[in-house]
Amino acid sequence: MEEGKNHKILNSILFWSFLIFFFATDFAAQTSSLSNRFKSPKVLAKFSFQKGEDHIILPVNYNGKEYSFVLDTGASFTLFDASLKNELGDVKKTEKATTPGDTITVEIFDAPEAFLGPFNLRCCGQVGCADIRKLDTFKNKEVSGIIGMDFLSKHIVQIDFDSGELLFIEPTRKENHEWGQALPIRYRRKGIPQIAGTVFGDISEGFIIDTGGATTGSLERTIFKNLLYKKRLQTLDSSYQTLGGDINVREARIKNLSIGSLEYEDLIFMECKMSTVGLPFLSRHIVTFDFPKKKIYLRKSKSFDMPDEADMSGLGLFRYSNKTIVWSVRRGSPAHKADIRPRDIILKVGNENAEKYELWQIERLLMSEENRMITLTIKRGRDIKDVSFVLRRRI
Repeated sequence: MEEGKNHKILNSILFWSFLIFFFATDFAAQTSSLSNRFKSPKVLAKFSFQKGEDHIILPVNYNGKEYSFVLDTGASFTLFDASLKNELGDVKKTEKATTPGDTITVEIFDAPEAFLGPFNLRCCGQVGCADIRKLDTFKNKEVSGIIGMDFLSKHIVQIDFDSGELLFIEPTRKENHEWGQALPIRYRRKGIPQIAGTVFGDISEGFIIDTGGATTGSLERTIFKNLLYKKRLQTLDSSYQTLGGDINVREARIKNLSIGSLEYEDLIFMECKMSTVGLPFLSRHIVTFDFPKKKIYLRKSKSFDMPDEADMSGLGLFRYSNKTIVWSVRRGSPAHKADIRPRDIILKVGNENAEKYELWQIERLLMSEENRMITLTIKRGRDIKDVSFVLRRRI
């Protein structure tokens, strides 16, 4: 009798031990499954970039040297600067390329062995070559090339403007909701990505996503003029003296822009031949491009609600051989009234040598605060003098 009782107790212990083992194993399997489901995608390459810059510069290794290339989703193909032309071999053909501000002649070559981290740009098949340093958008940079959509379209690219990091991420089948709001991308002719937006609540428009654009954005001329005709825009017409002659620019504050469920107010857009959103607009987010799936993810960054400001001095600057040179002066601006001219060299900003600062830091200073006094030491020919002016908000 006692033996039978003990036998029942032993069977009971074995039964409950089995259940505990079974459920523990099943729970561990579920936990592992959940872990795999929410595991962060694999990072294939990571690059750092300077926060606040007008462009994202990436290092490309070519023929044993490192060159600076601009990440440009507004470019249909990858470009090498004309300074590298002799290393690219034979010209295959010639094409015209359109940019938001310029039409340029591009010579086409077979893509060389050149590496962006682990990625070989030879996968592009062919690349372009042009004198890109003459493009207005790159006046401030000593760049040797552009990474365009022929390369980028194959990848998932995440740009974290809070940390200053750019990641290439391994493709994944599942949508990652942590990346933010998913919005569809439509590809224009030649593979340029475009996103849908609404201006003033009732005007639908497609905006080219242009990481190579140094302005917040632009509105296509017909839309711009219609809004102006209906008195829904207050514009500012500006004339600039530049090294290449006089140019005229028209800008306006867009009271309301919506993209997906995200709302933006008082952004400064230019009149242009196409509607775009540039890098300053994108920097309000942590951006993930899933180009193969035709999606962009937008998550608010720390600077999402920052006021949009334009230059308050009237100066356009560029950096060459470590010299800070005046490229343009807006007529009637504080700098123009202080008799600063194109080709003037800025030696000092306040009491500090100009070369101590990155160019973008000087540009940010010149849009920092209305009524702020700025003193520069400039060189014109052999003459050196101090000039001062007060920053004025113009739009």
